[in-house]
Amino acid sequence: MKTLGKIIGGILLILCLVVVKTCVKAVFKAKRVEHQKEWVKQSTTDIDEKLEMIADELNKNYPQQLDEITIMERVESMGNKRIKYHYTILDDDLYYTPQDIEEHRQNMIRNVKNESGLRLFKENGVTLSYEYRKQNGELIMLIDITPEDYN
Repeated sequence: MKTLGKIIGGILLILCLVVVKTCVKAVFKAKRVEHQKEWVKQSTTDIDEKLEMIADELNKNYPQQLDEITIMERVESMGNKRIKYHYTILDDDLYYTPQDIEEHRQNMIRNVKNESGLRLFKENGVTLSYEYRKQNGELIMLIDITPEDYN
């Protein structure tokens, strides 16, 4: 019985250490992200320069598979207050009707309106472009969300 208690105690100690380690990592990551946001805000007043820095920073994490059929390839600052997100859809047989594309666009507009993390973009009238391509490079859809859409 005492051995079982020691084993359970050891397991609980390990679980506590894992939780503490995870919390510490989350706190440090949050502080790093906040520092990066502050750095972008202070480093320049030109929105296109900020978009370039944001794209460079985001691209350090890409390409990244988002789900079973979607890869986020990269982010591109296009100049003229425009940023473009490039995606690859792994299912080459997938077909989108014009109605599907419009429904997807409306959902994205709602997300942009409600996403507080895009405040810098919204305050500066940035157009967000989303480009989806098949693996062979064929364009599936290009969705632009303009300030008129989200204001």
